Amino acid sequence: MRLLADIAVRALSPAVNDPTTAVQSLDQVEDVLLRLSTRSLGDAWLLDGTGTPRVSYPAPQWQDFVSLALDETLLYGASNPQVARWLRALLARVAAAAPAERQPPVDERRNALDRLVSAAAPDPLLRGISQATDPQGLGGPPSRDASGS
Repeated sequence: MRLLADIAVRALSPAVNDPTTAVQSLDQVEDVLLRLSTRSLGDAWLLDGTGTPRVSYPAPQWQDFVSLALDETLLYGASNPQVARWLRALLARVAAAAPAERQPPVDERRNALDRLVSAAAPDPLLRGISQATDPQGLGGPPSRDASGS
């Protein structure tokens, strides 16, 4: 997950400026988040041959994966309409797949994206485009479908 997030962030750097690569990386991030959305996560135990817990070990929880996967890309991608629209679609699809108890971190990122896009796109046209979803990554006029499907 860290590598995928790093690819997206590097692609969004002013030196590279490659939003298409960022979106392709986010496509893979989305796949991982969708797979993790219904899995048991967090601290776990190693059991011995009789099933007795012997070793407890910390492991990332859902909110850790969501943060790792998206926070930096939200920060650096909100100023790019293609990336902002893809992020909005990604968040909608992950929210649709995740159970209710896993919604808060996804909702927090959606709200952060709204705030970041508003700050990064003062022009009303670009702000409107950036606030729409783009589930196919094609750009063009804002989608009327806010769910991302």
